Parts: sequence; C-alpha cells; structure tokens
Amino acid sequence: MGVLDRILRAGEGKKVKALAGIVPEVNALGPSIAALSDDALRGKTAEFRSRLERGEEVDDLLVEAFAVVREASTRVIGQRHYDVQLMGGAALHAGWVAEMRTGEGKAVLVIGAILVSYQVQAVPVIGAIHENYQVQAVPVIGAIHENYQVPVVLVIGAIHEN
Repeated sequence: MGVLDRILRAGEGKKVKALAGIVPEVNALGPSIAALSDDALRGKTAEFRSRLERGEEVDDLLVEAFAVVREASTRVIGQRHYDVQLMGGAALHAGWVAEMRTGEGKAVLVIGAILVSYQVQAVPVIGAIHENYQVQAVPVIGAIHENYQVPVVLVIGAIHEN
C-alpha cells in the first residue's frame, strides 16, 4: 500500500499523524540522495517520468521525489525543507488544504507540485500571498524547479477590496 493510500485511509484525527509518518521515510533517503552528483540528481526528473510511463503510480514516488526536491533545494537555494513543509506538500498532493503558520515556509511548500509535474508539463501553483512576496519568492523557489526541468510561471491576480 502506498504512502498516500495509508494517509487517505486514516480518520480525520489521524491525518496529521499519517502525514508526519512520511517525514522519517524522506529523511532515511537523505544520505543516499545527497550522495548523488548534480547531474544524477537532475536526472531523477527523467527517471520519475519514465517510471510513470511504465505504469508506476505517482503516489509511489512521493517519498523519493520529496527527498530529491529537498536535496535540490539545499543545493540550489541553500534552504532545506522543514519537516512541516514535507507534510504540507503531501497534504496538497492529496488534495487537502494545508494551513501553515507564519514562518513555516509556505513559499517552499510547492514541493507537492513536483509530483504532478512528472505527469504533465507545467503545474500552476496559486497562493494567497502578498503580490510583492510572490515577485520576490518565485525567482528563488522557481530556481529549484527549473533546475530540474519543471517550468515555473508566476500568475499574479489583482485583489479587490470592497
């Protein structure tokens, strides 16, 4: 049973605990992913897409993909995803709303989008963060994804106050 299957079968009170269960699995892969060369790490994108084309389920890639993105973030922008960001990314991947406190790194939470990007060419990520912050954060966060052949586009919508 895949990681996401275990989470989806959990009751409401168990969802956070199930999401937290992903963290040790991602952390366990950390040393082997960190040992990869930059080219080998970049090659994971093509590998994941190939595995999906051969019939593997995207949920089965969740732990490994998150470990790869976490390492990519560390290398490209010098920021390692917090455990809570991994949990939030898994929640978004499951189609849930991931509410986070100030300082928990909502901008880097787009880790969940990486899984979808292995199936399609581009993934829109829409966040209710201040426009100036979006303009500031997207080049930094986008560097992670673009380095791994995942296109990033900034969409800024106007917010009208009545």
